[in-house]
Amino acid sequence: MCLLVNPKALRLKPLTFYGSVAIVLAIASSVVSQDPVSPVEFQGAATAREIIQVRGKLDGMTGKIAKIDAGDEGEVFVHLPNTPSNFRFRAEFDSRGLQPGMLVRFNANFGPAGQPIESVKEVEIFQPIQFPGMPKAVKDAMTPGLHSKANKTSASPRTGIAPGAYSVVGNLVTVTPDSWIVVSAGQFPVRAMLSPDHRFRVNTHTFDLVQPGDDISVNGFFDGNDRSRVLADTFTVSSSRVIGEPVEKTKKTRRAPRGARGRSAAAEDNEPGQDNADRDAPR
Repeated sequence: MCLLVNPKALRLKPLTFYGSVAIVLAIASSVVSQDPVSPVEFQGAATAREIIQVRGKLDGMTGKIAKIDAGDEGEVFVHLPNTPSNFRFRAEFDSRGLQPGMLVRFNANFGPAGQPIESVKEVEIFQPIQFPGMPKAVKDAMTPGLHSKANKTSASPRTGIAPGAYSVVGNLVTVTPDSWIVVSAGQFPVRAMLSPDHRFRVNTHTFDLVQPGDDISVNGFFDGNDRSRVLADTFTVSSSRVIGEPVEKTKKTRRAPRGARGRSAAAEDNEPGQDNADRDAPR
C-alpha cells in the first residue's frame, strides 16, 4: 500500500470561532463533496484486505487523510470514509448555547393524543448533509418530520400520528432545560418533557468542530502488509470538550477624552479650600 501524501503536511490548523458555536450549528445545510481520487491505494487484491480497528488521538489532517497517534501502535495514516455519513463528530453540548431554529432530533414514544408520553433522555444537535446515493435511513435522520421506528415510514397530516416510537427531527422552537422542549418537526409541532438526567449532544458529519487531540475510533481495512496505512469504513471523533459554552467577553476600560482629562485635573486644582491650603503652607 502506498500513501500519496507528504506526512509532514498532516497538521491541523487551529480553529477560530467567532461568537457562539451554536451559530455555526444553525447553518441550514452543509453539502459534503466526495473526492473520487483516493490518496491511499492497496498494492494487493481486494481479497487480501484485513479488518482493523484503530484507537488513538487525532494528530493532524489534510484533505481526506488523517494522521492518528495510536499510542504503542505508533502513527497511523487513515483515509476517511468515502461515504460522508460514516464520518461522525460527537461531543456534549451546553444547553445555554441553544438557539431557536437549530436542527435537533430525539427519540420519543407517542400516545393516542399524538404527543410524546415519555420523557426524552437525549437530544442531538446536528448539521444536515447531502450526497449522491444517500440511504433512506440517513436521509430521514436529516429531514424534519416524524419517522416511525417500526415501519420506517413518516407521519403525515393525512394519516395522522399512530401510537408508537418515532424519531423526531425538526427545528428547535424553545427549550426549558429543566422541563420541556418544543420542536417544529415538519408539519407537526411536538412538545416533549425532558428527563431529569437528560443531556444535549452534538452529532455531526462535518469537520467544523474537530481539533487535534480529539479521540478517534476507526473501523477499516489494511492490505495485510502495513497496519499504518488504513482505509476507513467508519471514522468517529469523540471530543471531551463541551460545545456551545458561552464565551465571556472582557470589558474594555475607555480612556476619557484628552479635553475631559484636562478639565478633570483643573477641577481637582480648584477644589474648595485648596487655595487657602496653598497660601497657609510653609514656604
